[in-house]
Amino acid sequence: MPVAATSTNSIQGVRVATDIMYNNVMNKFQWGNMHAKIYLNEDIRAMANDLRIQIGTLAAALIKENKKDSALKVLNKCMDSIPEETCPYAGPMVMIDFDYYQAGQFDKANALAKKLFDIAENKLLYFNSLTKLSKGYYKDEVEQVELILERTDYLARTYLQVDLAKDFDARIDKLQKAGILN
Repeated sequence: MPVAATSTNSIQGVRVATDIMYNNVMNKFQWGNMHAKIYLNEDIRAMANDLRIQIGTLAAALIKENKKDSALKVLNKCMDSIPEETCPYAGPMVMIDFDYYQAGQFDKANALAKKLFDIAENKLLYFNSLTKLSKGYYKDEVEQVELILERTDYLARTYLQVDLAKDFDARIDKLQKAGILN
């Protein structure tokens, strides 16, 4: 039967049965061979990114329930089971990064934020090197990498990671001065 989502039983309007989902993720789900760094086609990569989103949602719900240890276990399971080499990092990884920050795992969060920022910056530089016609083809991707730059910088500042935030700010400023980033 329908049950209304409230601030106490949901994350961004999504209800999460944390005990059931945690058990499914940690004990029942068959992760396949993604951890073996095998090739995944575009469709499977999209599904793997959906898994990252679901894990991020579960971790956020667990943190909200003050179950940070369980949240860290699912985050680490996700990172180990869906490595970057198998499924390149994309937008959903910002959610995983945010969860690491919320769980107080600043070393892991900072390392991931730096990796995400580096990837996004390199993509933005590549897109900027293309012809105007080609740039138009990648408009949506450009917006996504700009958002990743913005969000990782925001997380570093929000969680008082001063050195990382200074690095990100300087790099963003350089991109803006070069006319690459608005």
